[in-house]
Amino acid sequence: EDRPARDFDAISASAGALWHASDTLHFSLGVDRAERAPTAEELFSDGAHVATRSFEIGDSGLGSEIANQLEFGIHMHVGPLSARAALFETRYDGFIYLADTGLEEDELPVRQWTQGDATFRGFEAEAEIELADNASGTWAVRFSGDRVRASLDDGGALPRIVPARFGAGFSWQLEGWRASINAMRHADQDRVAALESPTAGYTLVDAHLAWHWDGTRAGWEVFLDATNLTDREARAHTSFLKDLAPLPGRSVAFGLRAFF
Repeated sequence: EDRPARDFDAISASAGALWHASDTLHFSLGVDRAERAPTAEELFSDGAHVATRSFEIGDSGLGSEIANQLEFGIHMHVGPLSARAALFETRYDGFIYLADTGLEEDELPVRQWTQGDATFRGFEAEAEIELADNASGTWAVRFSGDRVRASLDDGGALPRIVPARFGAGFSWQLEGWRASINAMRHADQDRVAALESPTAGYTLVDAHLAWHWDGTRAGWEVFLDATNLTDREARAHTSFLKDLAPLPGRSVAFGLRAFF
């Protein structure tokens, strides 16, 4: 089947400013304009997509996706505390996304590549506090969080938008040794697009232990990584397969790394 030829010219630009209010406090402002041409899949898909278990239909009439973003940031470093935060807003002219149609083809849900103006607003923040740095090692705690709200300008939510996340972690380092334990809470996502199912929140707990040493020609590291220690059922809202396949349960990995 013949497909129409499409040509695109994309232009992107960015500018930023940084203000050192003091030795411990910095502010930043960034402005970006980015254009993205639709991919071949977005334009010409017409069949089953095995990886997403869906029947995808493209739209050869899609135009370029244009994003205009404004971001304000703050960075602070006072004694043992280091923290940063950023607020952003991105306005899309012709945001491209894969929308559920409610139809089925070959026992697969039919999804249509679609375009619409949209606005994303959100924040991200993190802070680290050094608790001690002495003969017993360097001890620190870290906190982080981020959230984004994405909406179509003519009303309604967009599909597969990541829910809010908040986490905390504890780390230790001494010479070649390092260890950490981290917990990340993923909130419920019940602000969903048409025909999209919500996902329940979950908390993932991970732990890591490693010993590093330098050899004559390479660096070596023995590690022990444990993920999802509490063996929670977790379904990533950004996944096309979230209703079929949850994230992996509790797992432990032991290994040796070489650094050349």
